[in-house]
Amino acid sequence: MNLRPENELLLCCARTQLHAEKVERMSVLLQTEMDWPYVSHLGGRHGLIPLLYKNLKSVCPERVPESVMDNFRNHFLLNAGHNVLRTRELLTLLDLFETHHVHAIPYKGPVLAASVYGDLALRQFSDLDILVQKQDIPKAKDLLISNGYRWLSELNPTQQTAYLRSDSGSFVFQKDDGRAVVEVDREITTLREFPFWLDLEPLWRRLVWISFEGRKVPVFSPEDLLLILCVHGAKHRWDQLNWICDLAELIRVHQGLDWGGLLERASALGCERILFLGLSLAQDLLGAPLPSHVLKRVESDAAVRSLARDVCERLFLDGNGSSHGAFGLSSFYLRVSERLRDRAAYCLRLAFTPTVGDWELLPLPQSFAFVYYFVHPMVLTVKYGMKSLKHLLNRKNGSYQ
Repeated sequence: MNLRPENELLLCCARTQLHAEKVERMSVLLQTEMDWPYVSHLGGRHGLIPLLYKNLKSVCPERVPESVMDNFRNHFLLNAGHNVLRTRELLTLLDLFETHHVHAIPYKGPVLAASVYGDLALRQFSDLDILVQKQDIPKAKDLLISNGYRWLSELNPTQQTAYLRSDSGSFVFQKDDGRAVVEVDREITTLREFPFWLDLEPLWRRLVWISFEGRKVPVFSPEDLLLILCVHGAKHRWDQLNWICDLAELIRVHQGLDWGGLLERASALGCERILFLGLSLAQDLLGAPLPSHVLKRVESDAAVRSLARDVCERLFLDGNGSSHGAFGLSSFYLRVSERLRDRAAYCLRLAFTPTVGDWELLPLPQSFAFVYYFVHPMVLTVKYGMKSLKHLLNRKNGSYQ
């Protein structure tokens, strides 16, 4: 990639440990004329200001304008304070769930910051992600609501009940004081929103316990967490560099990963391409140390190389890399899915499975819920048919100017 110096500087800083080669390269880059507002914008967009501040402070801080360094430091300290508060809230919620026999697994957020980055202050996160089993969702919802949270949903009670019974994977709650947002998940992805579904049942059986803030908490094994991060990144089209940084740091921390078992499971599940794309990005952009036999497998997949190029180009767009339409996102999903049956099933679900938007558009009693299976295709036809017509008319008008 032909990167501008600001982008390359961000890549150099997107790590917890700087080796001599990166220190030297940063020193060279900092001698050039930097567009610091752009660096700040890009670092903020990708959630990397904490690492940007840490590494700039250790390498030639005198070459960074004082006002810029002050802003980075203020952001770093504010993030550190917020992370401490969110971590305390997470521990409170884990105790609450344990007391009421709700099996809950924290992932991403504070646990990932502490176990992979080695410092709560170095990873930026805004909410607390907790996985619970499907049968525990109603109890988890009630516990959160009874402890000062509200479900961020505009659905009426009947629709809420239907949503709880549906295959939807995420439920977002906010504390009444606005200081904490909790996302309770029962899946990493759902078949409605992504071609690949990761069966979590075997992962629950392989949980490990780690020390976290003076207590033991259950987490996914490093191999399973790596696969989860790759699936999560693909679900969001790898629009943020900090997700790639999570992956690279995980690989650096866990040098003894069971790569053979991981590759075997990915092949059996039909998500090799999803795994390889994440590994390709972590290795190419951030130098994640992959074993030679794994790297060979990753580099031999032409589809992965093409997907990685597209992700890299989008990461450093001057605008927001995530600003793509539904068709672009669906196209990416179809490309990253390696099995024909998964792609075909995804297209059918996309066309016919009702969504929350359908419920909000046309509130119906539960006895008429079957109508939504006819409503959804009509909504898609109108929505994207009008967009296509508008685009066609704009092109036609332009041709006569």
